[in-house]
Amino acid sequence: MEVNIQNLIAQCRKGQPRAQQQLYAQCYKPVYNTCLRLLGHTAEAEDALQETFIKAFEKMALYSEDSNFYAWLTRIAVNTALDRLKQKRMQLFPLDENMAAEPSTTAVREEELRLKVQQVKNAIMRLSTGYRVVLSLKLLEGFDYEEISEILKITPVAVRTQYSRGRQKLLEMLNKED
Repeated sequence: MEVNIQNLIAQCRKGQPRAQQQLYAQCYKPVYNTCLRLLGHTAEAEDALQETFIKAFEKMALYSEDSNFYAWLTRIAVNTALDRLKQKRMQLFPLDENMAAEPSTTAVREEELRLKVQQVKNAIMRLSTGYRVVLSLKLLEGFDYEEISEILKITPVAVRTQYSRGRQKLLEMLNKED
């Protein structure tokens, strides 16, 4: 039986370890998957998962009940994973701030991306770090360009360019597999 998240949060704010365990048990899977998609390695994702929950429990007083808890927790996970990427010196592709997204010579149909979910996830994991991070945040986590821009601390134009190029590379990889 699933305990109400808001009740668990209230108990966590009081420092109750049992509530922390229950909250972790209810939320760890999507947080782990987010970390894994961004980092690409299970051990790194597991470390980021633990770090995410430590930060969340430390900052529980800052969580506003007006916002979605899963979104708040996911943002902590994304930032934690990105910090780990930076620590490993796995930098995003440098982009000229004035560079506009390359116009596509052929319209990329969104239906092409509707291949088997696992096939797409596997292909994303084989992309370079910069493309993988932006595509994961956009396609798998559902962040918009402005949110990704804030998270990565790059311009929205750079995000759109990374997304466009990464999507094209992803489609090329998927087409080779067919």
